[in-house]
Amino acid sequence: MMNPSHLHAAGHSPALPARLLLLHDAAAARLRCEIHFPAPSHDEAPLAAPARLELSGGSAIELGMLCAPSVETWSADRVLVAAEVAAPAGAAGATLIWGSYQIPGAAQMRRADAALPAIALLKSLPVPGRPLEAVVELQIDGLGDGLRVRLDGGAGNVVWWTPTGSQPAVDPDGSLGHKGEWTFGYAKPGDYMIRVDFVDALGYWVETAAQQPLEIAPPIADPDSVSTGASRLPATVAAPVEIAAQ
Repeated sequence: MMNPSHLHAAGHSPALPARLLLLHDAAAARLRCEIHFPAPSHDEAPLAAPARLELSGGSAIELGMLCAPSVETWSADRVLVAAEVAAPAGAAGATLIWGSYQIPGAAQMRRADAALPAIALLKSLPVPGRPLEAVVELQIDGLGDGLRVRLDGGAGNVVWWTPTGSQPAVDPDGSLGHKGEWTFGYAKPGDYMIRVDFVDALGYWVETAAQQPLEIAPPIADPDSVSTGASRLPATVAAPVEIAAQ
């Protein structure tokens, strides 16, 4: 049931579009199946295909049409709890069949104890004369091997950043790390959230390093245009004409 010839074997090209992590509670004899999605790029369409979970006991759980998160929704939807089922000892395995992909389940992975880089600066500034834009500045310590920075300013403003030794450091000896600056544009005023995530080489979330709210205020009307518009109004308004009853 789990080996159709058209399925891609685990670990072979093309790369798998998700990870299936299995959290087994032996004491409660329960299995929690989580689907973890890598952060997408702007040039790839999110995968949408029928999916099901095949459990080691021989049963299957239909998940319906499974859609990967988009660039705009990944921060909130990067993990999906696909199922939580009874799983006695020795029956805590599962495989995700998603479209033409076969994704074997793996035990919850623990992150290495190595310290992650610190965020030294995260701030946003308005752009003079362009009220629907903001400049975002980010400064971090040196980034470890295999890690990348994903900066999400909301409304589709996403930047991937991998500081390297060839980039100019903030100070001559590089002790303060690297600094980047980007201009984000927004279609309308509102409250947004700037989010800095560390992801691994395959795009999977490692840690949310910082978050900061961003307010894009409504544009202020030009005083000249306001006064010009006001001058076009009549100086007085005539009282309504009263029609006498016949």
